[in-house]
Amino acid sequence: MSGTSDPSESALRSADPNAPATCELSVVMPCRNEAGRIARQLTALAEQTTTSAWEVVLVDNGSTDATREVARSFSDRLPRLRIVDASDRAGRHHACNAGVAHAHGSSILFVDADDVVAPGYLEAMAAALRGHAVVAARLEHSELDEPWMDGVGSAIQTHGLQEGFGFLPYGAGCSLGIRREAFDAIGGFHEDATYCEDVDLSWRAQLSGYHIEFVPDAVVHYQSRPTLSAMYRQHRNYAAAQAYLYRSYRAAGMPGRPLRAAGAEWWAVVRAVPVLRSRDQVARWTRRAGRCVGRLRGSLRYRVWYP
Repeated sequence: MSGTSDPSESALRSADPNAPATCELSVVMPCRNEAGRIARQLTALAEQTTTSAWEVVLVDNGSTDATREVARSFSDRLPRLRIVDASDRAGRHHACNAGVAHAHGSSILFVDADDVVAPGYLEAMAAALRGHAVVAARLEHSELDEPWMDGVGSAIQTHGLQEGFGFLPYGAGCSLGIRREAFDAIGGFHEDATYCEDVDLSWRAQLSGYHIEFVPDAVVHYQSRPTLSAMYRQHRNYAAAQAYLYRSYRAAGMPGRPLRAAGAEWWAVVRAVPVLRSRDQVARWTRRAGRCVGRLRGSLRYRVWYP
């Protein structure tokens, strides 16, 4: 299901009347209420240098703030910027599908509005996609986070793809690039889960015969959730979606989660409460507690046992 273009954005869509109908790269950026942060990502994209023809497709997933107004202010710096409305259904997976439906590129790059791509990102991703159908950029974790957050979470996807719960590796959604024909062949993002759409897409790509190439020269500065409540929700929802993945892929080989592992994690959460002292300790505890709760919620929601 795809969104529809906002008629008010027709000026942006026609900003470059001589632009070809197709291009090599479409940068699809889903967003919702990112007026306070989106400018830095759009600035980073505007400063990219590449020989490839490319565009930015910003997909508004129901913003109630000034996200679109901030985006419009970049129309002179990003002449192939287009804004797509996808407010009909909430969710990053739906917004990404809507963006691809309106994209002109033969390859698609997915970025998030709260991250920042480093110089050379576009050129490195373009080069990688000429030789591989699916690619994933390297994530950097210190540029955008406050110093106290150093060590709060694992530095994921810094040296390779992420480990996939004992099954297949995957790339984070904000780092993925994929050729259009491969995206279409595997059916795009599935919209029946609320999180882990990047894992699901990566796994379906690999099960369909596509290799995911890690691209260390393409760097994305990753923004961690800045508040404890946001951290908790992210990890709770992420863990709940793991149960969806297990339901979907256990027949293909994804292993279950032993009860002893769940018990050990719950015990670690409980026994840590009396000794929490620093802000980073509380943050780590919050993320871990969110995962414990999320797996139980996911097990109930998707009717599988994945504690």
